[in-house]
Amino acid sequence: MFDFPTKTLLLELLDSRANILISGPTSTGKTTLLSALIAELNERVICIEQIPELILSSPAVSLLERPSNQEGAGEISIQQLVVETLRMRPDRIVVGEVRGKEMGVLLQAMNNGHSGTLATLHARSLGEVAGRLVMLGHLSGLSKELVNQMVLGSVDFVIQLGRENGVRRISAIGKPTIINGVLEVRSMPGIRAA
Repeated sequence: MFDFPTKTLLLELLDSRANILISGPTSTGKTTLLSALIAELNERVICIEQIPELILSSPAVSLLERPSNQEGAGEISIQQLVVETLRMRPDRIVVGEVRGKEMGVLLQAMNNGHSGTLATLHARSLGEVAGRLVMLGHLSGLSKELVNQMVLGSVDFVIQLGRENGVRRISAIGKPTIINGVLEVRSMPGIRAA
C-alpha cells in the first residue's frame, strides 16, 4: 500500500498525535489502514462504528451505533456516541466512518484538544475531501465558514487512498488550507505509493 518512507511518516504522525482523516472511495482499504494504525498504539483508544469492522485489541474499546427498536425507542447514534466518548477520557477517539451529523461533534472535540483523533470518510480524490467536509458540517448545522475554520484548526492531515491496477495504495497525503476563502486539501510533495 505504501513505501518505507511513507510508513515512517505515518508512524511519526501517530507519535505526534496528529488528527488524521483517511479518505478514499469504497474498497480502497480505509478500514484496513485505520486498523493497522490503531494496532501501533498501546493507549485507551475508543472506536465508534456503525457495525464492527475495525480489528481491535486491548486496551482499545469499541462502541457501536444502535438502531431503534420496533417501538421507535432505544436508538443510539454515532453522534451520541462521540459525545459520550468525550466523557470517557479517551487517549484517542476513532470514528470508523464519518457520514453525517457526527462530523460537527468530532470537529468540536478535535478543536477542544482531543489530539490523535482518527477517522475515515468517503471521497474519490483529495480534491473532493474539502467539499465532503463542508457537506458533512452542513448536516451538523454548521455554516461553511465555520466548517472551514474548524477543519483548518483541527484536521492535521488527510491520507487519500485509491486503487491502481487493482492494488490499494496511498495516493496522496494532504493538509487542509484556505485559499482565497475556500477550504482545500493540498497534497504534500514527496509522498509515493509502494
